[in-house]
Amino acid sequence: MRVLFVLEQPKKQYLYLTKLQPLGVLYIASYLDSKGIETEVIDYNVENKSFDPKKYDLIGYSINTANIENTLSSIDRVKKKKS
Repeated sequence: MRVLFVLEQPKKQYLYLTKLQPLGVLYIASYLDSKGIETEVIDYNVENKSFDPKKYDLIGYSINTANIENTLSSIDRVKKKKS
């Protein structure tokens, strides 16, 4: 099983109040890795990396008020590519 977690950038950078690592997502990814589940994390606040959604069994998003617009757009794109 392959899992991907995605953290989108906020549309308006001034709404992004923290520059801390996304510890919640990283804890989950670490736990899944310890159970033998291949896990990747893409944080668009740090890197701009594309991915092929068909390579993953599960794609999860971390969403908050600042990044909701970009996250919902990304989910729509992934759904279209997956089907």
